[in-house]
Amino acid sequence: IVLIVVSVVGLAGLLLYYYLLKKKYSKSTILYAKDTLVVKNKVEEAKKELTVMIDAVTEILDLSLEAFRNNNLEKAYSVEPLEQVVDILKLRLKSAHVNRLRKNECTIEMGFVHSDLLTNLERVSDHCSNIAACMIEIAHNSFEMHEYISELNKNHSDIYNQKFAEYKKKYNIKEVV
Repeated sequence: IVLIVVSVVGLAGLLLYYYLLKKKYSKSTILYAKDTLVVKNKVEEAKKELTVMIDAVTEILDLSLEAFRNNNLEKAYSVEPLEQVVDILKLRLKSAHVNRLRKNECTIEMGFVHSDLLTNLERVSDHCSNIAACMIEIAHNSFEMHEYISELNKNHSDIYNQKFAEYKKKYNIKEVV
């Protein structure tokens, strides 16, 4: 029961974030952060990276909300592979940004903004994963959501692997050395 309450509370925050993300002023705030993130000639690279992350989080929001609204387990099963891709994106984007900092292509101040933005986007993705996992567990008359996610991450099914590969290709950020 606690899991359901936490997921519903998470859903309320998720819906609020989704609503704000769809509004122009909120999107412009994100775009402003993207525009002021780097100096010199790396603005376009950072913009593209953040756009990929925002697009992936927007898709996971759409998936989890559609799954929840329509009790669509197929959509719910698609959430976790995308959540794993968002986790990878966060690590790659942070690494790329650290490289820009080392080369003096970005300011420290904007590094904090970048880090906060990535953390919050990834957190939204985590909430989506929790909602989808909760739906799947309820459908299977089980309330061991974290055990389910742990098992899923350990023993990837063919469907999971296929979805993960699709999302990884769709939201590709070049490898950072």
